[in-house]
Amino acid sequence: MTTELIFVYGTLRTNARNWTRYLAPQCGRAATTSPIFTMRRVGSFERGYPILEAEGTTAIHGEVFEVDSATLESIDQLEGHPTWYQRQMISVRPNDNTEVEAWIYLMPKGQYPTAPLIESGNWLAPDP
Repeated sequence: MTTELIFVYGTLRTNARNWTRYLAPQCGRAATTSPIFTMRRVGSFERGYPILEAEGTTAIHGEVFEVDSATLESIDQLEGHPTWYQRQMISVRPNDNTEVEAWIYLMPKGQYPTAPLIESGNWLAPDP
């Protein structure tokens, strides 16, 4: 069985609202990106959900999961890939200080220019 790595930063993180349906019972490995993104909060329910743009100066905190092709396809559908979010391969650093290549979902720049920034790069961190 072929597997791939996926970096998640929002509702797919361990114990967040979409984790149970798509990734449980697996728990992700904490990981961080390079500081090259912009994270924004959109939506009015609970904490809303984060969007990530490919340009910026923020390191993103999330988790890396190993998934099979069926799970990746299901997550593609959740994320609306390729018409809503676009899935791209990036380098991320798990907390063991290695570097791995993983898929990430990015929003095209300019879709939500006035949405509040998440300057910490961590959607699950308390708002300042």
